[in-house]
Amino acid sequence: MDVDHFCRRVLRSSSGLCLGALAACVFAGACTGSTEPSGGDSGGASGSAGNNANPNGAAPSECNAKLSLAPARIWRLTDDQVANAVRDLFGVTISREVSGARALGGSLNLAETGVITGTTASNYATAAQAAAKEITRVMPSSLGCGAKLDDACITGFLRNKVARAFRRPLQDTEVAELLAVYRLGAPDGAAAGLELMLEAVLQSGSFLWRTEIGADAAPAPGRKVTLTPFEVAAALGFFFLDSVPDDELWAAAQDGSLAKRQVLSAQVDRLLAVPRVRETLVKNAGQWVGLGRLARIEKDKQLFPKFTAEIRDALIQGEERFLSDVMWSGSLRDLFTSSRVYVNDQIASLYGLPSVGGQAGLTKVEPTSRERGAGILTHPAILAAHSSPSRGDVVHRGLFVYNKLFCGSTVPPPPASLAAVIAAQPKDASERELSGLRATNPSCKGCHAFFDPLGLAHDRYDAIGVYREKDPGGRTIDQSSVIVNLGEGIDGPIDGLGDVAQRLAGSRRAADCAVAELATMALGRQAKDDVTCALATVKNEFAKSGSFIDLYRALATSEGFTTRDVGEGK
Repeated sequence: MDVDHFCRRVLRSSSGLCLGALAACVFAGACTGSTEPSGGDSGGASGSAGNNANPNGAAPSECNAKLSLAPARIWRLTDDQVANAVRDLFGVTISREVSGARALGGSLNLAETGVITGTTASNYATAAQAAAKEITRVMPSSLGCGAKLDDACITGFLRNKVARAFRRPLQDTEVAELLAVYRLGAPDGAAAGLELMLEAVLQSGSFLWRTEIGADAAPAPGRKVTLTPFEVAAALGFFFLDSVPDDELWAAAQDGSLAKRQVLSAQVDRLLAVPRVRETLVKNAGQWVGLGRLARIEKDKQLFPKFTAEIRDALIQGEERFLSDVMWSGSLRDLFTSSRVYVNDQIASLYGLPSVGGQAGLTKVEPTSRERGAGILTHPAILAAHSSPSRGDVVHRGLFVYNKLFCGSTVPPPPASLAAVIAAQPKDASERELSGLRATNPSCKGCHAFFDPLGLAHDRYDAIGVYREKDPGGRTIDQSSVIVNLGEGIDGPIDGLGDVAQRLAGSRRAADCAVAELATMALGRQAKDDVTCALATVKNEFAKSGSFIDLYRALATSEGFTTRDVGEGK
């Protein structure tokens, strides 16, 4: 049996119960293996993939109609998805520290990167044991079998609940094997048997991995495969709910109707109106703009004693409220031009606003000052996320706009001489003076010329986003610069974040970049270099309307979303 065929068998047969077998499949490289959630935070020194669009960011003139939006693959669930699935299926809340991947940082679940280690497998085993114990504690009374947990009852549980966990019907051999595991523990009591069986379920490759390989056991390279209705239901469930398919999606998968375009469209429209779905997509958008960084970042306590955990949480909540407004009632332009903010008394002062009346909750305010009128660019949550513990940080703020909002060309890692360059910098130099030094350093200027100008426009905002016109040394801050290398209509002189925001609001490149960033989260693969006609169509739709609802609908109903490519690199 060749390795590729073994991969498929692992996920479709009784071997799917074995985490070790599936890890071996991933190590062998036969399938595109699921991965550790990969670093998706913005502003990283390595930058982002370039945009294959024209200099203005428009969709490619010659897109590839032969490719789907992703390759055929297996794709590991994130820790959050595991926890959400256990909650939604079994009514039990478990720790979100499942695989240990969260300790690595990062925000995206990318199907192309990462490894499975012995430590990862051990973490899964520990999490499964804890979850199985808790599920067993609350579940027997809800199985519908009375006090007797016999084979018939357990079989019904497997055919229903565990099938939902695996996102597909169980094969007879799987039912038999799991029943055997149940019986292995049953001599110590029915609950012990159920607990042991649940441990096996929650460590199974069929639970921890998603399949996107279609029904053909051996498809020919270079062709598309159509996802099964169960795979489409899973793709929609994890896209919109960050969990297993809900009842209606599962029913449409079971009767096969989800394969019909009109049923798929109706399900997508239904999901887009569900409050939990909207919360999930707002969380994803928050990761795009850097709220994941803000959740982890620390500030210099001597310089910024007021930046407490409570302040940080309020900033994140306020930013999510703003994103929710923009995504469900506004447009991409509003993201960069709206003056609306959500504050309480704790964070109002960061915006330069007076008290909002001592209310504990967040209050909607629309400041009239110019320094808070450039949408997310002038929000303390975003400014604090993309800055150092003590300084405003021209480099990382510039990288954020260049990478995540304009999808600029790839920025290589810093040179090996970085430490020496930093050590040689004057300790009291201003951000502009430091940028000037980078502009004259041969090992720095080739890259910093692209994003430092964008960072300099942020320089009147300190490390927690408070506006000031003089730096700590009493020098007036010059926020002017010149954007280069981003194309006609974007390049040119700017004076502060208001000018940057206007370039973003009117840019096709920024619209295409928003699609690429949000599609990356939905597809589990970097979409910035995507030249498929499927994604080009989504970009064109979004460029016309600026509506995030239209973006998500076009993406999820695209034919490229329900098919996968075999043997095609992405």
